[in-house]
Amino acid sequence: MLKRAKLWNRLAEDIRPLKEPTTIDRALANEEEARLLSVTQSRPEWETAYVAAVIALNTTARGCELKGLK
Repeated sequence: MLKRAKLWNRLAEDIRPLKEPTTIDRALANEEEARLLSVTQSRPEWETAYVAAVIALNTTARGCELKGLK
């Protein structure tokens, strides 16, 4: 994980985040949450996506807030 973080720090300045919609959409249904978690757990390289999904589902953090976590 630390190796990926060092690599990300080298690339981070060159990558612009996608614009996020300013409107609030609907919450995921229980089945959608379960599917999201199972898909993100299906591959080891998606570990960061899984952790972000768990945090988002439990805190209602937005994508821009998740990206700012250290």
